[in-house]
Amino acid sequence: MRKKSIRQLIFFLIVLIVIGLLLDFIIEKGVKRSEISWTGKVNKICSQKNEPQIAIFGSSVGEVGISPMILSRELKKNVYNFSIDGTPFIQYEGLIKEFLNKNEKTEIIVLAEAYFSLSPKNEITEIQRYLANINNDNVYNSLLYIQPDLAWKCRYLPLYKYITTDQTYFMNAFDGYKRYFSGNELIDSNFGQRPVDRNWEVDEDLKIKESKYFDIIIDSQIVNKYDSILKKTKKKNKKTVIVLMPVFTMVSKKYTNLEPVRKALYNLAKNNNVKFLDFTTLELCNQKEYFYNSNHLNRKGASIISNILADSIRCIK
Repeated sequence: MRKKSIRQLIFFLIVLIVIGLLLDFIIEKGVKRSEISWTGKVNKICSQKNEPQIAIFGSSVGEVGISPMILSRELKKNVYNFSIDGTPFIQYEGLIKEFLNKNEKTEIIVLAEAYFSLSPKNEITEIQRYLANINNDNVYNSLLYIQPDLAWKCRYLPLYKYITTDQTYFMNAFDGYKRYFSGNELIDSNFGQRPVDRNWEVDEDLKIKESKYFDIIIDSQIVNKYDSILKKTKKKNKKTVIVLMPVFTMVSKKYTNLEPVRKALYNLAKNNNVKFLDFTTLELCNQKEYFYNSNHLNRKGASIISNILADSIRCIK
């Protein structure tokens, strides 16, 4: 009787595992079809659904600060902003590799960098955005470099990834199937940008006043990876523009020194014969009206920066 109970228990567990894996397969397929938010951007890259003539990569500073609509209007080219909130270079490195491997139409890559772009990182930002594509080697390897234990478990331990997700992952799956069965595609009128229509936030002055001085650390291994990406873009016959995005001057002068990242990006650009634009020195950086906080431009600031960027790209030979 006891052996029979053990066999029944084992059978029950096997059935549960099979059902769990089947549900995981169904959910993942749905998430891969999603076009919303940052998960949608990852899906666009991994499924080759978007091949603009100009592609923008970066973190939130690029996502809010560069307008594809303005670039498209000024340069008469298709533009898409693939920048993802909270994602410095080392986390989107794999996405650029995947994009370059699959893409033929893109002519220009814009890398919109923040002061922390080349700094060490030991924690993945919002891993759920990448989970549906974690079996993609380029995506996986970039996550593995940052947080090896978590990335490995999410890829190789069945159902472990659900420990790291919240309801957004399931909402993306629902969105994916809804679009699949309806046949409707998401119309993104901002082409990946998330423009912010806010003025300088009321508590930002207090935040700055209470800030403590911090040093910008440059990780040599990340610099080497960045150099490798620049060489890869050149090999793929893509022109590259590196942009150090604006920072409100009071922060860049009183609470840190931008020179380490400025120098590192300048040298990377010089060594690879690509254009480097340092927007942290513009007069705009002295004026609160163009920011909604010390590191992020509002729509008004993004409009000015995008027009300057368009003029610079126009001059590239």
